[in-house]
Amino acid sequence: MSWFHTLGPFLWDSCVGAPTSEVVAERCLANMPPAEAEALKGKIAIVTGCTMGGIGAVTAKILAGKAKMQVVAVGRTRSKLDRTIDDIMKEYPEAQVVPMLCDVSLLSSVRAFAAAFEERFPAANHNLALLVNNAGIMASPFSLTKEGLESQMATNHLGPFLL
Repeated sequence: MSWFHTLGPFLWDSCVGAPTSEVVAERCLANMPPAEAEALKGKIAIVTGCTMGGIGAVTAKILAGKAKMQVVAVGRTRSKLDRTIDDIMKEYPEAQVVPMLCDVSLLSSVRAFAAAFEERFPAANHNLALLVNNAGIMASPFSLTKEGLESQMATNHLGPFLL
């Protein structure tokens, strides 16, 4: 069983006492077997919802720093992505993190992201190994996206499915 398959129960157990995402990340870093990290080295991971202090940013840090993956950090706001990347680079100066914009609640934005990703990383040349659909919203008041979809359904289900 791979390291990723063991993360579910591990993260559940880690939530007792409500640790911060940094505490969970440290536990993950300490428990990632070297062989797993080596198998991921140089491959690409797309991580959505990379906002400082959140699970997406911590996931990107683990994958870029420990596994030495090339991480595509995805978010809606460039300045927030830049802060996340700056934080990763302080701890892991050799990390490869590429910011790309996408609002997963908008299917047109997801399609534009996919086209930009393919342009930057042509399918014949890239080594996409992971897609971490972290971006999401919860318990938000009813609202519709610009495309007329219920915002929570679009953000948490339709956008990630399309991606």
